Amino acid sequence: MKIIDVRSQVPKHPTKSLTYRNVNSITDVVLHHGATLQRLPGSNYLSHLRYHVVNLDWNCGGYTFGIHPNGDILQGYDLNVRTNHVGNYNSKTLGVVMIGDFRFEEPTPEQWASLYWLLGEHLPSVLPNKFNIKGHQEIPGYSWKPCPSLDMNLIRRSVVSGGITTQKESGSMMLKIGDHSPDVKTLQENLNKLGHKAGTADGIFGPATDRALKSFQRATGIIVDGIAGPETFAKITALTRQAIAKKESVIFTLGGKKYKIEEV
Repeated sequence: MKIIDVRSQVPKHPTKSLTYRNVNSITDVVLHHGATLQRLPGSNYLSHLRYHVVNLDWNCGGYTFGIHPNGDILQGYDLNVRTNHVGNYNSKTLGVVMIGDFRFEEPTPEQWASLYWLLGEHLPSVLPNKFNIKGHQEIPGYSWKPCPSLDMNLIRRSVVSGGITTQKESGSMMLKIGDHSPDVKTLQENLNKLGHKAGTADGIFGPATDRALKSFQRATGIIVDGIAGPETFAKITALTRQAIAKKESVIFTLGGKKYKIEEV
C-alpha cells in the first residue's frame, strides 16, 4: 500500500494561515467518519476539506489522512500541521477520516485493509512516539457525537493482532503449494472461515489449500495464481475483520450480562 499525496490540491484559505505543532507532541490518532453516504456525489476526502475551509471558514481542513471506499489513502497535510477536528485537542492529535456514514453503512473491505495498514504499519514508522488510537466520540467533550460509529475496541484489538498481522498484510511473505508452516495453517483457517474449503488446517499447503485459495482469489477479483501474497493477505484480513465486526455488533451488555440480538 502507499499514500497518495494530495497536499498541493487541498483548499487554501484566502487570509488565514496554517498553524503548526511539533510532531513529538502527537499522542493520539483520532478516527472519524465523513458522515456522508459513500454513494453520494462529493463524498470524498478533498470535498470534506473544502467544506471545512470554504463553508466553515476554518484555516484548514480537519483531517491529515482520508481513506476512500476503494482503499485509497490520501494525505492532505504534513504531519506537523495542526488540523481542526477535535477542538482543544488538535495540537496533540492527528485526524483520519474514513469516507462514509457508518451509522447507516459499513466500511468497505478495502477501507478496513487500508485503515489497519495506516494505523499498524505506516504511522508507527513516521511518527516519533507511540500513540493511542481513539474514536472522535472518545475525545473529552465529544461523547455526544456518533463518530465514527464503529467499534473502537475491536479496531484497537485488530491493529495489534486480528488474525493475520498488519506486517504480513503489507510485507513480502508469499505462500504457495508445497509450503508448510504456521503461516500456512493461519491461511487455511481464514480460508475456511470465509467459506473457501481448505480442509484440515494442518499447516501443509497442498491441493485442497491451492483450490481454496484460487477460489477465494477468483471470488474477490484478485489475479488467480494460487500464491498468497500481500494483496491476498490484505483482502483476507479485511473480510475476516468485517465478519468479526458484524458478529460483535449484535452483542450488547446489560446489567453485567451479555445479550445477542437475533435477526427476525
